[in-house]
Amino acid sequence: MINTPVCRFSDVSEHDMDMLFLEEFVCSRRFLEIFTSMIGIGDAKVAYVHASKTDAALGESDMTVVIESAGERIGLLIEDKIDAIAMPQQSARYDLRGQKGVDSGDYSRFFVFIVAPQKYLLLNVEAQKYPNKVEYETILSYFEELDDPRSPFKIQQIKQAIEKQKKGYQVEIDEAVTEFWSKYSEYQKEHYPNIKFRYNGEIKGSFAIWPRFQTVYDGLYMNHKTEMGFVDMTFEGCADKILDVEGLLSDAVGDYLKEGFSVHKTGKSTAIRLIVPVLDLHKPFDSEVEKVERGLAAVNKMSELAKLLDFRGVVSLLKK
Repeated sequence: MINTPVCRFSDVSEHDMDMLFLEEFVCSRRFLEIFTSMIGIGDAKVAYVHASKTDAALGESDMTVVIESAGERIGLLIEDKIDAIAMPQQSARYDLRGQKGVDSGDYSRFFVFIVAPQKYLLLNVEAQKYPNKVEYETILSYFEELDDPRSPFKIQQIKQAIEKQKKGYQVEIDEAVTEFWSKYSEYQKEHYPNIKFRYNGEIKGSFAIWPRFQTVYDGLYMNHKTEMGFVDMTFEGCADKILDVEGLLSDAVGDYLKEGFSVHKTGKSTAIRLIVPVLDLHKPFDSEVEKVERGLAAVNKMSELAKLLDFRGVVSLLKK
């Protein structure tokens, strides 16, 4: 095998793995055959691939690969897991999204897969419900048999993902909180589709009570701190720069206190804050929906504020 420098990753996410796999689907029929051989399809080629294909009602497919074989288009809908527990009914929703693809004419039939480390597939009950399972270790062997400059890098990435699974923390599901997050997400997509909610339908535990949202800047994010009644836009690692944050805020909106904003030190960071009603994610969503609305309205207001902040000032502030 061709030698390559050691590659160290601070973390390997499921999205990182999705991109690796989708590239290989496009570039290698041999890789495609790992999947098509399981479902009895031969002489296939990839028509197109889609990462994170989302349906507002039915959720997200990590990878969608549409192939052509004998004049027929066939959908491969693939869930990718490293260490997050597969959610209840997740495989069933893949079936629903697949049938929707058939109904819309994207392909004539479909197959659902899960791809994950071997240990994950053995230990997770929900993973057993997927009809087709591909182990990371099988894909690792595929790359180890290749002799090209790209494979050693990918081998190291896959090995780190497998190691992450071995060490990974498995969330103990809180069904009430998980359901609340799901409905919270549905409400956000319907009423505030422009804010960037960092949530992909994963299982949640009892203490998962801070929905997080992205802004246009790395290192600047928003948390809906539900049990505290805050929406904070956090300048990561800027605890000693509170006066600079106040200056940015004042330049953007003038009398920011009149607009309901305040600025606070939060651990090693500084946050711009809006006060919202306290929200209990352990209660039924319908009983809390008015509080959800006010919280998301504040997140939306923060998101718009982020766009008004001086670009150079924010980048300079967040620069380590």
